[in-house]
Amino acid sequence: MTISKPCRFRKIEKSIADSLRGFGFPAVLACAVCASAIATHSHTASAMCVIEGGCPSPLPDPYASLDFQCDPECEFWWLEVDPRGQGVRSLHLEVGFDPQQYTFDQSRSGPFCGFARDSKPCSRSHAGLGRRPVLRKDYLQPGTLPEGAKLSYGDDPNRSGLVTLDYSVPTQVNLRKDEIVFALAFRRTNPIAAAGGVTATYFKDLGQHQFNQVAFSCNDGAIRCGGHPAIRGVDIAVKSERR
Repeated sequence: MTISKPCRFRKIEKSIADSLRGFGFPAVLACAVCASAIATHSHTASAMCVIEGGCPSPLPDPYASLDFQCDPECEFWWLEVDPRGQGVRSLHLEVGFDPQQYTFDQSRSGPFCGFARDSKPCSRSHAGLGRRPVLRKDYLQPGTLPEGAKLSYGDDPNRSGLVTLDYSVPTQVNLRKDEIVFALAFRRTNPIAAAGGVTATYFKDLGQHQFNQVAFSCNDGAIRCGGHPAIRGVDIAVKSERR
């Protein structure tokens, strides 16, 4: 929504007086009508943004936020997806990964929050740009699909190195908070020792990363949907324990 600065009435009065002397009343009247129409249109447009929820401020970047966590041994990893949007009925996400280091695990992937049955489980996302420690938690259990939901991961992700997630639910969901709505599970080829330190570095741009968010949209692109911050690349680093 656009916020206008308050009018300065003294300057307006002076401007009107000058205009009356220089151009005559008809010209000033025409200008006043035009300004009134512009102000009315602006107010109406802003009101429609509020009613329809189509003009969030700031607008979300057209990519989701991403976050990683792993189990205590860091054998299994979950790429957690966090978008924001109003009236979301479907998600499309394409994530490229290095199949030499990771294997996509469909059985451990799934929905969370409003995209899962009974809206549970639901946990807050801690996504952010830059290098961050990876949280080690117990096995992350996704929720079950609601009745009527449709889910696909694309053709043979572990051969192509690309997970193409298409997920739709029968009832629209409003995503106003930083919440995990879906998690993609990966198994690391070489598990990490429990004593080793693990970090993930999150980037806003694509690159030569272990994980890349290639595409993202909600409702087939019919609505504005994205994350704060948008994250398109992730690299995982392991630091052995010092002795």
